[in-house]
Amino acid sequence: MSGFVAEAVCRGVDAHGCDPLYAYDLPALTEQACRSIDKIYEDVSWMAGYNMAFYGSVEGHRTCRTAALREFAGDYPSPRYRCERLPQLSYGDGSFDLLPIPNAVNHPYVSTIGFESVKAS
Repeated sequence: MSGFVAEAVCRGVDAHGCDPLYAYDLPALTEQACRSIDKIYEDVSWMAGYNMAFYGSVEGHRTCRTAALREFAGDYPSPRYRCERLPQLSYGDGSFDLLPIPNAVNHPYVSTIGFESVKAS
């Protein structure tokens, strides 16, 4: 989700992200993210059935993940990242037009369908 927020902000969208992990500072978050990325790619046999056309390869998939982490790291900390947890958020009803769900939009496919399409939805 963080990569999505950072990308949206770069494109002029007033985007925000909520996650209990935002209680941690940037070094702790990036350390954990790097460990997670390493763990994911220790055994990529689970990816054998995935269509990698967008990424080109498993390595391309990893490159996209690490690029999203770098983009997030350049934007964090910021008041737009709040340490909160669904379903109880401090934002008022109707505060947002779009509520992306993690793992549904936290992928670089946004460039494939067009950021404006995601923003407009």
